[in-house]
Amino acid sequence: MAEAISRIAVDAIGRLFRVQGPASETDLNAKLGALISSHVELKSEHPAASFACASVIPDHTTVDYALVVEAKFIRKNTRPSKASEGMAADLTKYPSDVHILFLVYDPEHRIADDVTFCRDFESRGRCSVAILR
Repeated sequence: MAEAISRIAVDAIGRLFRVQGPASETDLNAKLGALISSHVELKSEHPAASFACASVIPDHTTVDYALVVEAKFIRKNTRPSKASEGMAADLTKYPSDVHILFLVYDPEHRIADDVTFCRDFESRGRCSVAILR
């Protein structure tokens, strides 16, 4: 499922934002959610999971909650380390039986080495990473 969603997003993202990029991560999530849910049944911003007395709310989940989709938006003035810190936190906060698909929108190509960025996360298990441009 993660591979299918990655393929959909990677294939469409350039056309989706060719004229106008997303205004914010919220806008990015709304558009990605609409795109992906036209192929796969998703829930957005539901259900919340608890970790260390706090709630973590997924951007999108499959109906059976076996897959969480988290979008990260690297803006022109954002260092890739900010996205990687958020991703690392998500890996800690979500239950260990959930697979997390990170869709990282990097229109300015701020990530210098896509292979290393993805491999470092994916080598930890239970997640997949797709860089979107």
